Amino acid sequence: MTAAGVIWWLGPVAVAYMGNRFTTDLPYCPECKTVLISEAVATGKMAEVERILEDK
Repeated sequence: MTAAGVIWWLGPVAVAYMGNRFTTDLPYCPECKTVLISEAVATGKMAEVERILEDK
C-alpha cells in the first residue's frame, strides 16, 4: 500500500482508545512506525468500538 510516497505495511499494531488497549491490523510505516488510520476506519470501525466500550 502506498500513500504520500511511503510504502505502508499492514500488520498488528497496539491501539489505545478510550482508556482501553487492543491490537488490530492497520497500515504502518516500517521505518518510523507511524500508523495510518483512514477516514473509513476512524468513522466506521472506531465508532463501532466506541459504541461497544460505552455499552460496558
